Amino acid sequence: MLVKALVEQYLNATDNDLRYMVLRQDLTICEPVQDADLLVKKILLPVLLEETDPEIVELVSSQVYPQMTLKCIEKMNEAGTVLESQWFDGLIIEPLFEQIESKRTSFIVQTIRNVFKVVEGDGKKVASSTERYMRRLIAQMKGKKGERRNTVLYWDTLDLMISAYYDSVTRMSFEVLSDIFDMYEDRSDNTTNAALINSIKAATSSAVTKLLEREISDGLLETISSVWWQFHSVASRLFEHRLIPSLHAKASEPLMLALQTIWNFRPFYQVPSVEHSRPTLSDKAMAELQSAVAGLLNRASASDSNKEAPSSMQQELIIEDTEIDDEQQAYLDQLQADDDLQFDELDDDPSTSADEYNYEQITEKCSAILKSLHSDPPEPCSHGNLLPSLDDVKVSALSTEKDIQDVSRTAWAVLETETALPALLLSVDVLGQILQNNLAEIDCSRTCESLLLHMKQNKSFLQTIKVGNMTQTIDEGSTFRTMVYSTMLQIVTTRSVDYPVCCKVLIEALSRGVRDSDCTINQLSIRIIEALLQANYEAIRGIDPEWYNLTLLPRVAEIATKVSKKLQSRSEGRQDRAQHPAATAETVIDIVDRLHCLFDRQYPAIA
Repeated sequence: MLVKALVEQYLNATDNDLRYMVLRQDLTICEPVQDADLLVKKILLPVLLEETDPEIVELVSSQVYPQMTLKCIEKMNEAGTVLESQWFDGLIIEPLFEQIESKRTSFIVQTIRNVFKVVEGDGKKVASSTERYMRRLIAQMKGKKGERRNTVLYWDTLDLMISAYYDSVTRMSFEVLSDIFDMYEDRSDNTTNAALINSIKAATSSAVTKLLEREISDGLLETISSVWWQFHSVASRLFEHRLIPSLHAKASEPLMLALQTIWNFRPFYQVPSVEHSRPTLSDKAMAELQSAVAGLLNRASASDSNKEAPSSMQQELIIEDTEIDDEQQAYLDQLQADDDLQFDELDDDPSTSADEYNYEQITEKCSAILKSLHSDPPEPCSHGNLLPSLDDVKVSALSTEKDIQDVSRTAWAVLETETALPALLLSVDVLGQILQNNLAEIDCSRTCESLLLHMKQNKSFLQTIKVGNMTQTIDEGSTFRTMVYSTMLQIVTTRSVDYPVCCKVLIEALSRGVRDSDCTINQLSIRIIEALLQANYEAIRGIDPEWYNLTLLPRVAEIATKVSKKLQSRSEGRQDRAQHPAATAETVIDIVDRLHCLFDRQYPAIA
């Protein structure tokens, strides 16, 4: 039903049942701006503010208002109109926020939440640089802090607004971030935690660093530590001055919070950076961390095994009723105190039992952290056999994991040592079949490293043919390179690859693949870059922000410029451009546009 007709029918309806049925009609949006303005002013806002029928109010809040929003967005997309925050804010959000302090605040906030829920579900970004609606909702939340029944509604609305208003380019200001954390009441409901986590994601790392200058509870730090990459600039300070000292706590709860935070921060001591080829934490901090966790593990294990019986130390402290001088008594008291360091028994609290100290959880978390600290990669090809050749290998006939591993190692060796094109082609083909058939899990990082060597054009595979006065160069290695890039794309989109290897592939795809003379390889390279950025951008933000900003992004700009100049020279100087100039030109333009979209908009410089 057209909006104008719906408004007329609603206003002419004589009872609530008829009005309800009118509102249930499917809306047809023709002119988003005019239709939304008419519907909001004539029906939706009056219903939310004045209607006494609860079913009509609920229908408008949960269905009509959100669906109208979604249909307006879809109509604008069909027309190719960019969704601008001015339209969305002015016609959809502003009328609601103007009434947020009315007597029906709950209905208004509920409607705002429902609107942003459909926007989030449709994947639309309506970034607004003013942050005025974020500030207005936060002010309302601060004013309504005592109304516990609305707490979840407000935090849920805030969380949805964060997702809608912020993206990789539009970042949350420190003032808004600070206000959000001012409202935190040190409780751990999922809705509040989700809003806190998403606010940390939306902020700049410098804003997060500034936030940590205030008092942050152990529980809150543990919650937001899941966004570990935002703590790059303060990681070392947090470990040295807070987390490692926290491992000497006696009570179980702060220990578990510290251990979980350390576990969330494991990329800082586990993953080597591209720029420095070592983890973010210093050797000294990692040694202190290892010592503290190992000591805690020993104490937890000892306490767990002895919690039902007195320790040998305690048994020795049972002495006969004999006279003890002051020096002996002081010594025995010290022994007793040292023994109690295993865990605080909280003797002054008879309600506390040893079972509440989660020794098993502490032991498991300590073991996992220690394992991460010692996660050195295994030596390549350290086990198994190399086959004489791959000529007689039938991948479908491989029956055991050992056979598959032997074939994989042989293929890696061929790619790293062989120069003959037929052998190289066969190796890539075999690896591709193993991956495609999911016969067994092979080392995909190792596979990528063996393929990296062949992402550039091999001059030995170029053949020059002279016909009269004309010279033509034939690239016999283009098929092989296409197979390499296809296999690489298959790996980075379906398998897990170590972070340093991902960065190496990213560099090669940019430096070699995007500039390759083969258009198919150009397209495969962009898809590889997209997949790698999608999977690793957060890790790059946490481990290599300086490398990304100061090395990679200038390289991207340089490559985009060279590719554009190459297109220009082709259009001006190629004598054979009449054969297939359009396809080549369109491909190059597309590559440049996608590079700008990826590195300027989706994965911009790290702030």
